[in-house]
Amino acid sequence: MHTGYSAKASWNSIKVNVIGSKYITFKDGTKITWNNMEDQICNTLFGQMTRQVTGKQEYTDEANGITAFIETGTKKVQDYIVGSICQYGHEIYKVTGNYNGYIEFNGKRYWDIRETRIYEIIPSSEKTLLPSDSRNRLDILILKT
Repeated sequence: MHTGYSAKASWNSIKVNVIGSKYITFKDGTKITWNNMEDQICNTLFGQMTRQVTGKQEYTDEANGITAFIETGTKKVQDYIVGSICQYGHEIYKVTGNYNGYIEFNGKRYWDIRETRIYEIIPSSEKTLLPSDSRNRLDILILKT
């Protein structure tokens, strides 16, 4: 992995770009590489602060001839995504969606936040807490007494 950072600030926003690529290598030797998208942080001085991931993220699996990309911010609704998965240069999946709501491959919806099962968070017992757990902070413990 070879990465660096660049940042550009304006009057009321910041753009952060991670330069370079990342990769993962599987046990069978398959290696997938990808680049990073840009982070835009708006209304840093006044207004309601927002964070938006924008740009184009590209994936490559050279051994299997697979390339893919997702791109955000291509429409007025900034969290809308478009993309494509290709093998040997031929598109096999068209990707559309909204990274806050749903994703579709070739028009078939595979994930929808409205249908996502919500699981209850079960706190760890006191015996299994790590020493660094925030519930062990001295100020918290003093407030409880």
